[in-house]
Amino acid sequence: NLTLRFFIGPNASKSEFQFGAISFSDVVKKEFDLNKYTDSTQLYNAIRAIPYVGGFTYTNLAFDYIFNNTLFSKGRTAAPNIALLITDGISTYAAKTQISAARVRDINVQILALGIGNNNKTTTELIGVTKNSSDVYNIADFDSFKQIED
Repeated sequence: NLTLRFFIGPNASKSEFQFGAISFSDVVKKEFDLNKYTDSTQLYNAIRAIPYVGGFTYTNLAFDYIFNNTLFSKGRTAAPNIALLITDGISTYAAKTQISAARVRDINVQILALGIGNNNKTTTELIGVTKNSSDVYNIADFDSFKQIED
């Protein structure tokens, strides 16, 4: 499990990480804030409890939520702000997604993207979202997360 490899905690130590999560489809839901979980096991259990939600892929709404709700405001000021987008399809509104992602990048949030499935359109869109092909990762299916971990 990838999350168990991180030192999780609210302290300012460089060796500790903080994670927050939102889920999205045609609605966005905050799952937890950056400073809610203080150890890797808690974080792992929280992530596993997030249900897969079908429906539309309104990726733009997820980026709008990050921007409008200052998602990283509870983080440490000296720590880098990184958003990891995990998606299994192209966004419903690709142009809006690109605009929303640019707003998030403009507030100094680096976007990393993980595409689930073998879809070249998804990869092309994710490169546009991150603005850096080295920040885009692809796996065949949800069971292939181990590839990223290694």
